[in-house]
Amino acid sequence: MISPSAPGTPPCTVAVAVVTRDRPEMLTACLKSFLALDLPRGMTVRFIVVENCATPTLAPVIERFADALRQRATVELIHEPKLGIPVARNRALDAAADGGCRWLVFVDDDETVAPDWLACLVTSAEARGFDLAAGPVIPIAPDSPLSPKETIILDHYSAEARRGGRNRERALQAGARFTHDLATNNWIGRVEALRNAGLRFDEAMGHMGGTDTDLSRRAAKASLTLGWVPEALVYEVTPKTRLTLGYIFRRARSQTLAKYHMRYGKQGRRAVVRPTLTAMLKALSGLGRLAVGYALGTRTQVKGVRALGIATGYLQGVFGRRSALYLETDGN
Repeated sequence: MISPSAPGTPPCTVAVAVVTRDRPEMLTACLKSFLALDLPRGMTVRFIVVENCATPTLAPVIERFADALRQRATVELIHEPKLGIPVARNRALDAAADGGCRWLVFVDDDETVAPDWLACLVTSAEARGFDLAAGPVIPIAPDSPLSPKETIILDHYSAEARRGGRNRERALQAGARFTHDLATNNWIGRVEALRNAGLRFDEAMGHMGGTDTDLSRRAAKASLTLGWVPEALVYEVTPKTRLTLGYIFRRARSQTLAKYHMRYGKQGRRAVVRPTLTAMLKALSGLGRLAVGYALGTRTQVKGVRALGIATGYLQGVFGRRSALYLETDGN
């Protein structure tokens, strides 16, 4: 059986953490990809799964892989009953620190990793002196056939991932201080640097999302060295529930609400004029792109819907609404 960590657990070098809730099939695929990891000689690994729910149910899933994983690493299942991704991420951070880990790595439970993923993250972070870094997430299609509209939306996700990766690579190569936002869907942090800077995920942000963006921005302000590892590849099967224009709109709206809170709410401000003007411009841009995209059958329509979601998020932020993007899970 898998048991919680106990006093006297030997220190390790790298903690690989997965936060999960009610997605046993996705978690199974994620853990299965861990079995194929190429671990460099001398790298000690500790796999940590944080189940964030009132009543834990995923122990049998972990047990399926525990023996195989234990041949190369330690395995720990942590139950965090208080709902909220930042709460669960902080449990992983504390477990990594208490276990003497030099690095904490996050990957999402709906992702799979390349065999050299972990080696690339750790080797690059060590060699380049990163305190906090991330890598790309490559969207892939689900097994079932896609409709033309679903194909367009998946193409949008792929294009956005490539664009974001190129922008980060160029920023890193430019030699200037790297300040791009870093998401925990493919993330590595130096535990001691985070502890010394007093950096934790903001639990007050609750279910709104964006707590990883918030932490990376605070890390940059604290003069930690941020970076990008383009060769550390993670793959995400995009379920059909995310291949709808409605999902694009809701996600853009929720992400914008989180950004509004980070920019204004956390400072006790309630900005009106600038967000409203931005919302108006985004709405006009969105309507234009939507019309062009529908006429031509291109992913411009997806950009239009996303712009309308951003406009709505800014306006709702002005009126005091908060995002609850992660209150419910998506997937299985």
